[in-house]
Amino acid sequence: MCDDDATLGIALPVSAMVSRRAAVVLAPIGVALLVIAAFLSEPERFIRSLKRRSVKATALVLALLVGWSLLSTTWAPAGARGIDRIINMLFALVIGIMGVAALPERVRAANLNALAVGAGVATVIAAITQAAGYGLGDTEDDATILARGMALIVILTGPLVAWLFSRGRTKGAVALFATVAATSVLVRDPVLVAALAAGTAAFALVAGFAARTVPLVATGCVLVVVLAPVMPWVIKSGLGSALGLEQALIGRFANWASTIAAAPVKLVTGHGFGAVLAPLSVAAPRGPLPTSILVDIWHELGLVGAAAFAAAIWFAMRAVRVLSPVIQAGAIAAYIAALSLGILGFAGFRAWWLMTLVALVIITTAVARGQARTDRPLVRFARATTAAAESSRPTMATRSTTGNS
Repeated sequence: MCDDDATLGIALPVSAMVSRRAAVVLAPIGVALLVIAAFLSEPERFIRSLKRRSVKATALVLALLVGWSLLSTTWAPAGARGIDRIINMLFALVIGIMGVAALPERVRAANLNALAVGAGVATVIAAITQAAGYGLGDTEDDATILARGMALIVILTGPLVAWLFSRGRTKGAVALFATVAATSVLVRDPVLVAALAAGTAAFALVAGFAARTVPLVATGCVLVVVLAPVMPWVIKSGLGSALGLEQALIGRFANWASTIAAAPVKLVTGHGFGAVLAPLSVAAPRGPLPTSILVDIWHELGLVGAAAFAAAIWFAMRAVRVLSPVIQAGAIAAYIAALSLGILGFAGFRAWWLMTLVALVIITTAVARGQARTDRPLVRFARATTAAAESSRPTMATRSTTGNS
């Protein structure tokens, strides 16, 4: 991350507490600054990194998801609005790849410290704003501006706490987590608290048993996505009442079960991207569906879209295995918190959430590249050895002097 680029580290989390467009505006600006800096300093490295990142498994699967979404609009119901969201998805994918490719191979600790400071300052601002009685409501969304800003902080807590732990700053890590937890409760959004709790549990699990639990967590997330259509029947069979779910929510799951039973073929192809945005009588004629990213994906994109989404989660989580245990824990915690927010209906394919995920990926990668390295490239070592041998070899003048003596 560039020394002169504090856009993603400080400006974004702070601005997200007072503006609903902060992520949409500042995330692309931050990526643009990173790309400009990479072009000016190491253009060849940036091009190589961009090519390498573009063919990674996660990027290819996400590209497949975008392509299938575009194709599915051909059979979407009348009144569906999906093209604009597909453009947002494609834009987020492109700038996400460019942002990661533009990061230097070694990120300075000062820049990563600024990330933790920015998150802490933003959290304090949110707490003061909420305590003062300014909830910053939003007429376009059920979630308030503060709740959206705190969603960014919640998913960044794992990587930033991991960074502080890796630098031996235990008190700072505990203070940051405590501040985020207290503010999440103060904002009074149970989804934020649940997502933070899920991320914290994942952090503790992976930090203690990283080598064993990362594949298990990734597999668990894939199963949650793939087996989501089974949930309507499980919920309406009595589990929903046993868990204390509201009857209105249980009714929504029953509507989803009826929709699946009425058109089982649509479980494979989906009803078309943007179907959930169509008028209710068209999108879900049997009644409103549960609000969840899993319901949206299965209802709109079917098995193909769900499989691509699950594969992206799998590859992203498996990629963290090369990191140190504490950084692995931070990355997995971020992914679990973000997935939890989507499952619980906090965010879907909205532009602000896609840009938030872009910031998460870039910042998590920066934290991973900020770790101290214990090895050196073999080529440099070979050159250094050759140079040392050349310097120790006696010169002609030395041999002549030695022979004369």
